[in-house]
Parts: sequence; C-alpha cells; structure tokens
Amino acid sequence: MMNSAPIIILAHGSRHPQADDVIDTLACAVAEQGDREVRAAHLDFSQDTLTSVAADLAEAGHTRAVVVPLLFTRAFHMRHDVPQALEGAQTATGLDLVLADGLGTEDDVAEVVARFAMASATRANGGNAPHVGRLALYSVGSSVRGANDTVADFTTVVGRKLSGMCARAGGSRTPVQARSFVATGPQAIEHEFHSFIDEHTIVQPLFVAPGTLWDKQRCRMPQRGWHSSHLGVALAPLVLTRADAATMPS
Repeated sequence: MMNSAPIIILAHGSRHPQADDVIDTLACAVAEQGDREVRAAHLDFSQDTLTSVAADLAEAGHTRAVVVPLLFTRAFHMRHDVPQALEGAQTATGLDLVLADGLGTEDDVAEVVARFAMASATRANGGNAPHVGRLALYSVGSSVRGANDTVADFTTVVGRKLSGMCARAGGSRTPVQARSFVATGPQAIEHEFHSFIDEHTIVQPLFVAPGTLWDKQRCRMPQRGWHSSHLGVALAPLVLTRADAATMPS
C-alpha cells in the first residue's frame, strides 16, 4: 500500500555539530509515532544525501518513498534545490519518490510552535505559567519575494495562539505582541531585534535543528525574557501529516 512507503525527511543541512543528531532523532520519533520506516537526508553538509538514502532504500527492496522537506516557506530551497535533488535521486536509483509539502506555515504548524514556546517559557519560569507580553520569532530569512512576509503573518497567528494559552492559564488577557526577525538579508536589523526583547518576551527560533546562525545570535542578544530552542521532535506529528497527505489516494 502507498501509505506503507518509507518516509525520507529532507533537511537543509548544517555545519552545526549537533544538527545531524537532532534530525536523526526526529526521524526516530516520526518512525515511532507512524509505525513505518523513516530515514533522514540532507540537501547539504552531509554524506546522507537524498540520492544516497534513496539508494539504500532501493537496495533494501523498496520501490517508492515519500519525501517530506523540513522547510517552512516555499522559498529558494523548496522551489529549486528540493526538486533538483528529487530528480537526481530518482534518476540515479530508480526509486519512485513522492514529494510531500514542506512543513509550511499553516495553522497546525502555528499551534505546534505556540505550544512549544509556551512550554519552554513555563519550564524556564520554574514550572509556573509565565506572563507573556511579547513573542520574537527568529528565522533564517529569505531573499525570495514574499517569503519573509509569510513568516511575519505566521508569527501573528502564533502570537494569537499564545494569547489564548495565557488567558486560559489565568495569566494576562492582553494580546501578545508578536514580531518576526530574520538572521540574513537587508531586513536583518539586529538592534531592533534586541530592543524588542524585554523580561516578558519569549524568543523562539524557527529552526528545526541547532544552527550556527542561532548560536551566534544567542551569544549576542539580551539575556532577558525566555529563550526557547529549536523545535526538533515536536515537529514529528506534522511530518506524518504531510507524508499521509501526499500518499492519500485521490
């Protein structure tokens, strides 16, 4: 059956020494939750390319697999690098690769990010529900027109969800002020990012795994508020949802 096909989670790849381990752990979480074989591949900075992983699956007797890109926007990597990698892997191995949607910025992703950010802040606040006034969502950024605006709109949705969580926890009913910031490009204005952070701010990186850009920023930004971390295994249910949608009979 199509829905028994292995899943390949396709990460961007990173020079960060812990990134590959986090992606592998995410693959294990998806496999456990979905009761199916899951492998991790990377577009760059790794020997585990999509072609090498597809070759392993083909050698094991599989004829098809579904590829879920671990990307939040339809920017350069999703539009160019992923299709090229997919075509190259299929040509080299003969494995039928079904491309699923990336993680994206839909409502289910906003829910996961909001819950993750709130849980991180609660832990940092000694297990007590924090009084959250602001959300600073930090992403890599993109030069593709509209991609950063998409993340900004997504951040607004995450902020609304955080507002609801705070109200239900008996905290402030004042809406959370949410703003997105990027690490690269002309919109990467660091002093605005730093000045936005106060003692009631959750700083949430929109990163699947640890990244060198986030590490550098953590060392420079004000030590105020609650600093969250990469999303990691929290994304496992989303990966399964994207894979199932791609393999659902039409």
